[in-house]
Amino acid sequence: MTILIEWENVLVAAEDRCVRMLEELAHQISPFDGGVEVLVLFNPEQISGAVIEEVLARHLRITPARRDISVRTVSAPGLHYYDLRNHGARLAQGGIIVCLDSDVIPEPGWLSALTSPILTDTRIDFVGGETHLDHAASFFDKAFALGWIFPPRSSDDALRPGNARQFWANNLACRRSFFLQHPYPTDPNNPEARNACRRLRQLLASKGVTIWRAGAARVSHPAPNGWRKAFLHALVEGRDNAIIYHDRGYGPIRRSLRAVDFAFGRLKQAVRNGLDRRSPTRVPAWQLPGVLLVLIPYYTMTIAGAWAHAWLPTRIWARWNI
Repeated sequence: MTILIEWENVLVAAEDRCVRMLEELAHQISPFDGGVEVLVLFNPEQISGAVIEEVLARHLRITPARRDISVRTVSAPGLHYYDLRNHGARLAQGGIIVCLDSDVIPEPGWLSALTSPILTDTRIDFVGGETHLDHAASFFDKAFALGWIFPPRSSDDALRPGNARQFWANNLACRRSFFLQHPYPTDPNNPEARNACRRLRQLLASKGVTIWRAGAARVSHPAPNGWRKAFLHALVEGRDNAIIYHDRGYGPIRRSLRAVDFAFGRLKQAVRNGLDRRSPTRVPAWQLPGVLLVLIPYYTMTIAGAWAHAWLPTRIWARWNI
């Protein structure tokens, strides 16, 4: 088994997240039954490999008796998030690929829940775990947990077949042969930052591929690290959505209207999540105005990002990245 970790997201997240991720990963792979290879992929234009190796030495501590567990860093100049994944899959020696982001923190039992279905059933090629927002740090984090990309944490541990929309790039496992046949579709001439995951979902859905959902394979993802990062992320999210709308044949006016509809839909979802008695992120009704005060500026910026794509020159929005 090969675990691929991109060392890019953590560069814009709180510093302690990679430490907590590595310590939990070490705890879970040390007793794992079988050989494990950990590949940490990074762009040397963003960070020095020596810095990463120092962090790994301090926090990814493997039981000395496990000589069949290897850890190595891989320098990949010029490559970013999805391309790092594709590059790592080509270098991997394990028959199973596990993708884990540098800024998510696995819960106990994550690795077993994610990989056991593939190890025990030859019919299963691809398993997606559950990713939710970490809402423990602040009200800002809780607001994003109610109304951002990821759904609230689910208590459903079931393994079940789903559809190709039920996986996240930060928390999945698949057979290496499957990954190599279905790499993330990336294009160096396309300025989008995070649409490759959406494009892969669409490709797998068109092929009728069964994506399994492992409810017990949970990781927590951070909210944007402060307002500056949040606004950049919002611009990128809006721009990337507009690129997809453009691919579907939407003109500038329709793209602009769709961006407004998207923003209002997310805000309504935040209110529903906040009032849902079953949700771990439920808040008292009197706190909902505060939630909206956090989320409305964010989703206003997603509209701005989409409108920039629809109406402004490419040079304005092509360089936005997260």
